[in-house]
Amino acid sequence: SFILEYETILRASAPAICLHKIEIFLFGLEIEYNMWKRAQKSGNVRYAEPLMVEIESKITATKRQLSKDLYGDDYGLVHLVRDLLEKGGFRIRLSSMEPIGLSTDMLEGIAYPGVCRHLHIPVQSGSDRILEEMGRMYSSDDIIELFDRGMELFPGIGIGADVIVGFPGETEKDFGKTVDLISHPAVAYLHVFPFSARPGTPAASMRSEMIHTETVTDRAEYLRSLSLEKRKRFRRSQIGTDVLVLVESRTDGDSGRLIGMTDNYIPVISPQGSREGEMVEMTLTERNICWNIR
Repeated sequence: SFILEYETILRASAPAICLHKIEIFLFGLEIEYNMWKRAQKSGNVRYAEPLMVEIESKITATKRQLSKDLYGDDYGLVHLVRDLLEKGGFRIRLSSMEPIGLSTDMLEGIAYPGVCRHLHIPVQSGSDRILEEMGRMYSSDDIIELFDRGMELFPGIGIGADVIVGFPGETEKDFGKTVDLISHPAVAYLHVFPFSARPGTPAASMRSEMIHTETVTDRAEYLRSLSLEKRKRFRRSQIGTDVLVLVESRTDGDSGRLIGMTDNYIPVISPQGSREGEMVEMTLTERNICWNIR
């Protein structure tokens, strides 16, 4: 989608905002999407340039500051989000927020209209023992606190979670704790990754504790099945709600209409006559939700 193309444009000038070796990307600055598309179609690239330059300058400056102290006096991600929102007329989608760089204080600091009700968090495991073996500096309780606070601050939020299965030494009890964690109602879908040893890492040397391939496959399949169930349940829970949809370039095969994305990450069939790059108001129904699209 063009959002991903625009994300690439941002990364080309400011690859990442680094916070304690954590990469935080501003994903889906949708007013720039609209302006850039209009500029491309009209051939007047200068129409979008001033805002693009300002955004890139702000991100580049913030990149230097975030490495100092997120919660101190320095300019941080929360300040950046607020500054961008002052421009008005667009949404900000924050994605791939590492738990160690995310806190309930940060969620409270960005809980403003214009910030999408969607987060993607690399949870990895629900077992504190496995998290410690992975070198993760957070616990399952920390994740649950983020889930709970996210639901309070952003009603209707859809949270995606990355999960690794089959980490060396992962027992059925450990796996069960992961299932319990991601069964939280805030979790709308999962990205499941079977463990793969990287040469030179501590985990790669834990050969005696490697999990049998068949067990890893079974666990991954179980979680992917659970993800499908949770995705459908979440989307169904949003039927009847009024949403603002960004119309994308994808097309629904049956209706021929363009597909759009809600701020809480639900793909929908846009109203007849919608144009790519528009923001349209819709009420979610059984018929306009794209059930088979991730």
